[in-house]
Amino acid sequence: MDWLKNSNVEGTSIGTSLNDLENNSGSSFDQFANRITTYNESLYSTSIDINSLTQAQVREAERIDREISMKDSKGNSHLAEERG
Repeated sequence: MDWLKNSNVEGTSIGTSLNDLENNSGSSFDQFANRITTYNESLYSTSIDINSLTQAQVREAERIDREISMKDSKGNSHLAEERG
């Protein structure tokens, strides 16, 4: 059987895991190679000129951001890290 030619005698290692295939190919697969994105963040969010904000506004925005980020994490540092 051709599909077993990389396997060992006991059949515990076929050698066709994703890592094996990637390591043997000589290059890694990039599913987004040669793709052009049309994503525009301003379509999903309000654009703000940060340079027009005062230092107090920036500090308040950062405080609110931290509050929102920690709200549902309930002190869970790992969850908080995932949320930025």
